[in-house]
Formats: sequence, structure tokens, C-alpha cells
Amino acid sequence: MKRNAKILTFILLAVLSVFFVIMIEKNSKTPYERFIDDSNSLEETSSDTNETEDRKVLNNPNRTAEFEFVSFQIVEDEQIEVQSEYNADFFFEGEKPSTDYLKEYTDYKSMRNDYPLVDEYIKSNGQKGMTAEEYNKFLNEHKEEYTRRAHPKTKYLFIKCRISSAISDLNEINVGDLTLISYQKEYCGHTDVLEYFDKCIHTVGDDRIHYFPYYTFKSEGETIECVIGYRLDEDTFVFSNSDKYYIGFVPQGVEDLEMFNPTNSNKFVSLSELIEGN
Repeated sequence: MKRNAKILTFILLAVLSVFFVIMIEKNSKTPYERFIDDSNSLEETSSDTNETEDRKVLNNPNRTAEFEFVSFQIVEDEQIEVQSEYNADFFFEGEKPSTDYLKEYTDYKSMRNDYPLVDEYIKSNGQKGMTAEEYNKFLNEHKEEYTRRAHPKTKYLFIKCRISSAISDLNEINVGDLTLISYQKEYCGHTDVLEYFDKCIHTVGDDRIHYFPYYTFKSEGETIECVIGYRLDEDTFVFSNSDKYYIGFVPQGVEDLEMFNPTNSNKFVSLSELIEGN
């Protein structure tokens, strides 16, 4: 009897040891790592990606449309004005991007060092140092002193895709829900600002400004073949030969894309596996 009791005690201690190790490992992970683990376990049972027959396909979050990505092409900054494949009318501005456009860079760090009251105002979210009116007056008078204008190194990435309606009713989709990511091991650049859409139906005035990436399907199964494009610049993307591009829909609950790993999410597909310029 004593021998059986010893065996039972040994088994219980072994089980408790395994459980204790698992809990330590789980608690040693950051909240983000635990979120990714939970997301991946859910994605294993509910996949939004279909890669049968080498097709790169995603469903949008509300499953009203299917996006199939066919190929992509990168156009360098100095070529964007002279190339003829991508029509000027389909860029958001209604013209080809300028190769020497200037971007404003304001050195707020130096401004705050030079003006402690400004630093106090910003640190306190407008509660100390000065009033909002005084801060705006200060910017009007001094911001230019700390602002320079330069043209950032830029690339343009265009993706050929097919989009199909998945519901029978009138179906308006927003292609701008897609996010493009350039992922490296310690870096994640991203943009969801659509610069080019050759099936835009809102082409004039405020409609173009607010609804440029929208498209309305009239029947279930209706499919469009289109090209969407993004501008990437060195302020948000690191350009190197090891760039890996992904496109997809950001999972619910992910707020910090700088920490997001698209290789762990079936809501993203790798463009690098497509044929460039096919």
C-alpha cells in the first residue's frame, strides 16, 4: 500500500511540475506575444487565406469580398513621371506624382529644448505652460524656424489583383482597408494610404477625396481586375535588398503595427512569392 501511495505521489508531483513550467513560460511572454499566440491558435481553426493552386487569396474582415493578388511591380522614384503603364488619372491626385515633391520636417525636439514653456505644454497635453491660443500663436511665429523641406527617397509599389463580390446585394467595398507592410526581423514599415486605383468610381471633388478607394458591386460573383498602388518613402520604410512585402487586413486588437509580424497572420499574404511585373 505504501509503495502504491509513493507512486501516486510521484505522478502528482510530475504533473504539477509540468504545469508549473508551462505557467512560467506563459507569464514570461509579453502581452503582445501572448496576443499573437492566441491569434495564431484561432487562425488555425478559422483561416482567411486560401493558397490552393498557388493562388494568393484573402477575404475582407466582413467577408463580403474576396481579394486575389496576382503580381506586383516596384517603380523607382525617378521613373514614376516618365513611365506610361500607370495612368495619371488613376492616381489619387489625378496626376503622376512629382519626382521632386518636398515634404516638411519640423524639429520639435529642438523647439522644445529652446522653449521650456512649449515643452511643458506638450508634456502636459495642453494643461500647463501656456494656453492653446498661446501655443498656436507661438507656432505661427516660430514653427518655420524649425522646419526644413526635403524630398524623401521614394518607391511606388503596384499590385495587380482580382476582387470578387461575395454577397448578392449591392455591395460597396473599401479597398483602402488593405494595409501594405514591409517586414524585416527587427523592423515593420506600413501604410494603408492608397495612392492608385484604376477602378475608382468616385472621381470628382469631395467624393474623390473621401471615397477614392471605394467600389460598388451590383451582383454576387461580380469580379473586377484592377491595379492598386502605394507610395513608400524612407520616413516609414527601410529600403534594402531583404525587404519582404505583405498585404492584408490588420487583425482586430492589433494597435501597434511596429510590433506586428505579418508572417504569423493568415490575414496577410506575401507579395514576395508573386511574380514581379507579371
